[in-house]
Amino acid sequence: MSQTNLTIPIDDGVLKRARIKALRLGTSVAAEAARHLEDWVGAEADNGQIVEELIRFSDELAADPDVQAAAELRGPTRWTREDAYD
Repeated sequence: MSQTNLTIPIDDGVLKRARIKALRLGTSVAAEAARHLEDWVGAEADNGQIVEELIRFSDELAADPDVQAAAELRGPTRWTREDAYD
């Protein structure tokens, strides 16, 4: 995997504390920043995948004849504000 350097402005004091913490943890500020960015964009990808799975599951349920029959027997659901707090 190719890597690109990233230059960002950061407060001198914050960078100094980050370097000290990285030394204590046996890592580097750059490695921690890269890991954070990977986690950040990975979480977004995971959320997108979860949404896709939920939509697919919902579509499967909607196509299931047993679910359709149960919904027809039950009729439309009417929710009240109080139902949300039960």
